[in-house]
Amino acid sequence: MYNNENQHNNDYLNIQSQQDKDDKFFYEVVKNQPRKSSVNGEGNMTKFVVGMFIVSLVGGAAAGSSFAFTREYLNREQLSALYADDVAGKTELISHYVSVSDIAEDVGPSIVSIVNTQRINTRMGAYSQDGIGSGVIFQEDNNNIYMITNAHVVEGASSLTVTFLGNYKVPATLVGMDTITDIAVVAVDKTEVPNEIRGEIKMAPLGDSDELAVGELAIAIGTPLDEAYNNTVTVGVISAVNRIIAVSDDVTMELIQTDAAINPGNSGGALIGPTGEVVGINTIKLVDSTVEGMGFAIPINNVKPIVEELMMHGRVVRPSLGITGATMTQEIGSKYDMPVGVYIASVLPGSSAAIAGILPHDIILEFDGEKIISIEDLKSLLEKKSVDDIVTVKFMRNNEMFEVDVVLTEIR
Repeated sequence: MYNNENQHNNDYLNIQSQQDKDDKFFYEVVKNQPRKSSVNGEGNMTKFVVGMFIVSLVGGAAAGSSFAFTREYLNREQLSALYADDVAGKTELISHYVSVSDIAEDVGPSIVSIVNTQRINTRMGAYSQDGIGSGVIFQEDNNNIYMITNAHVVEGASSLTVTFLGNYKVPATLVGMDTITDIAVVAVDKTEVPNEIRGEIKMAPLGDSDELAVGELAIAIGTPLDEAYNNTVTVGVISAVNRIIAVSDDVTMELIQTDAAINPGNSGGALIGPTGEVVGINTIKLVDSTVEGMGFAIPINNVKPIVEELMMHGRVVRPSLGITGATMTQEIGSKYDMPVGVYIASVLPGSSAAIAGILPHDIILEFDGEKIISIEDLKSLLEKKSVDDIVTVKFMRNNEMFEVDVVLTEIR
């Protein structure tokens, strides 16, 4: 749904803008005043009109994160030590394996189905609509069992239902989700879990996706299409690592590619590597009449910090400038006597940029002492910052250079 370009011409500019055209990738689920500086450069900002590919730096979509970590996730050895004393009431550790069949048998009880029930209101009346995805049990405490899934599996839910072991349905609650990384955490109250299956539910150990090599074993487990097909196992290889996929106009994701079949309903399920540990969370596949066997999973090492944030805050805390903008290229800038940088299309009222006095049509030239030549540069630098950091921003407005200190804030 996301890999698209349309050409736009206008009286001033002739540049590309990305718009929806072909649907290729499918998710698998059903005020301070500026301080004047020296004048440098000239141009007419009012000439800058629609046609550029505008990227949001308002919230999470454009800003990275500064994560607060309190602990590492448990690998198989740590889990073994944890359960050495056979703590009563805890879920069972999955055992070691010798084959694909053993992995499927061990990890299977750690994979659940998640039904998202939404209330749809229309002029003709209201009705309920269900969607299905998968989830991975990764942690528990005295009160709850926690599952990782995709944000698009649980987004918009009026209620959530988790199915354990293919037959046992339990109401669930949303702990938090992050639509930018497409990760969510769901919890089930242990008192809701039937006594007869408490000893059968297992936590899946989370592996190290950085250690994956192309050609290694890949096993996908989830619930494709319908709960009648829960814990479906498909097998393939790791086709590629570190694939950069544009999932929307202003969001790209680094993903693991696999030829293990990933079908609708597999979203949020586990991609398991050769160690028998979860190395990814299945999320999308490429749908095209000319290709097959191109599924993608979010690397588990990218998932872990997001989950930590969701467990602590219910959301991912990200710093934001509160602008939408576009790259002012050398070609465009030289044509209209504008400097290379980031053109500001809009400023969100009350945002960091607005409070600092930055306005629409300004062009950002430097951020925290670093020269900016593209929106990607600005996003990359912003990703390294935290909420409440103070950064110096240099920009041009009506042929004059300005410099302001900006206190980065979180925009929810």
